[in-house]
Amino acid sequence: MQNILAKPQENSQLKRKSHKQWRKEVKKLRRKKIRQKEAQTKPMILEDIPLPDSDDSIEPEDSEQRLLGEELWLRRELIAQKVFREQKRKKEEIEAVKKAEKDKIQREFELREQRYQDKINEKKRLEEEAQREWDIVQEQLTNFLENKGRVPEKLLVPLESNPGKEECSFFLKTNCCRHDLKCLRNHKRPQISKVLLLKNFYSHISLERAETGIEFTYHDVLNDYYQFFEDISEELEKFGEIINIRTCGNTGIHMRGNVFVEFESMRNAMNAYINLNGRFYAGKQINAEFSTITSWKAAVCGLALHKKCHKGGSCNFLHLFPNPRNKYSQPCKGDGRTDSIRSHKGCEFLLLIIVFYLNLF
Repeated sequence: MQNILAKPQENSQLKRKSHKQWRKEVKKLRRKKIRQKEAQTKPMILEDIPLPDSDDSIEPEDSEQRLLGEELWLRRELIAQKVFREQKRKKEEIEAVKKAEKDKIQREFELREQRYQDKINEKKRLEEEAQREWDIVQEQLTNFLENKGRVPEKLLVPLESNPGKEECSFFLKTNCCRHDLKCLRNHKRPQISKVLLLKNFYSHISLERAETGIEFTYHDVLNDYYQFFEDISEELEKFGEIINIRTCGNTGIHMRGNVFVEFESMRNAMNAYINLNGRFYAGKQINAEFSTITSWKAAVCGLALHKKCHKGGSCNFLHLFPNPRNKYSQPCKGDGRTDSIRSHKGCEFLLLIIVFYLNLF
């Protein structure tokens, strides 16, 4: 009776187990079965097998099978080692290539940095040298202006637009070229001279527009120029003795209103350049530079002196306004009629030859 009664109690205890406990026991049984199965399929190790008392107990078939398994295992091991070495070799080659590429990039980067640093150092060195030279020139220039010393040698070297090329004849004669900096020939600009050029200094509407000649007579333009001349001559006289003041009446943009001021000495011209350049007059900034003109005879149009130039204001030689009372207007050599005719004598002779040959044919 007690056994019969105990069974329901046990069944009741099993029924009272939680789901978590039940899953734990099921997993434990499952792991046990897996271990048993692996033990059955796992090859036997010789050390674990107890040696029999005599060799007669080992069957020949089991020994051959064991030897065959060992041989297969050795072959697989050799193949695996060979594959491992090959993979290791390829990996090392890839790493070597990556390292070489990385080193190359690093070297190129360092080389670029070094070149960039060299350029910066070279630029800095040149700037320091230029600054030292400029300080020397400034000191020499101050000595030249204040203590009447010699002209700085650096200022005697002209600035060239196209070194090594043929010199522009128009710029050499008139200090004006319609091509300006685009000219294919060489423009030599002095850094100091007796003649100072004030570019486009004088302005009048008749010079800017050709059709306004109907509204303004020549006398109207001349009266306006006389007022301009009296205004600037008073200021220019402060810098030293003046020999010539010549103003262009050409309409070309490269010559329109250019004013040439010839001083008695380079010192006076330099003093005027320093004080005038950058100042404003009549709402326009003054652009001053030194002129290459050495002969007014070569720069001035001979026909324009007698009002016979057929090109008018577009002529590439200087057409000058007359100064009031001929003030600061030294006569140019060649202003006379004979020289003006001589300057165009070659052209007239060429025309005569052309007409002669046309009559022959």
